[in-house]
Amino acid sequence: MPRCSVSPTYDHNYSALAAVAVCLGTLSCQAAPPRELQIVGTDYAFAVPTKVQGGPATIRFTNNGKVPHEMALGRLRLGMTADSVMARLTQGRDPADVTDGVVGILIVEPAQTSIGALQTDLLAGRTYVMICQFRDADSLPPHIAMGMQASFTVE
Repeated sequence: MPRCSVSPTYDHNYSALAAVAVCLGTLSCQAAPPRELQIVGTDYAFAVPTKVQGGPATIRFTNNGKVPHEMALGRLRLGMTADSVMARLTQGRDPADVTDGVVGILIVEPAQTSIGALQTDLLAGRTYVMICQFRDADSLPPHIAMGMQASFTVE
């Protein structure tokens, strides 16, 4: 920690105050770095805590599966649930009317971790949902239909 001293030879109070201000300015008051949130995907699920702390977050995605996966992360509107999204998707409807929008999408090959990350401010009292809509083949259902969806709430 820096040491500060004010010389008793200052003739004016302003000089002493300036010296104190310079000393205080050398003390760093930095915000804590964003919290890391690691999401893990497998064939065909996400592993994520059901509750997370609010505030700035860096979100990364690791694919422990044998096929490529995406993690599309969205924030739900107040009062909406992950079941609301799933019901709309099952009916072939766009879930956009129950979300505030997409936070971002990370796409990862098998046995890899995303080279990028999503930076967001997780809002307390809100629910976030993640889905994977990839298909292993045109004749197969999307991963979300095979259970690759999850959600978490923010405290």
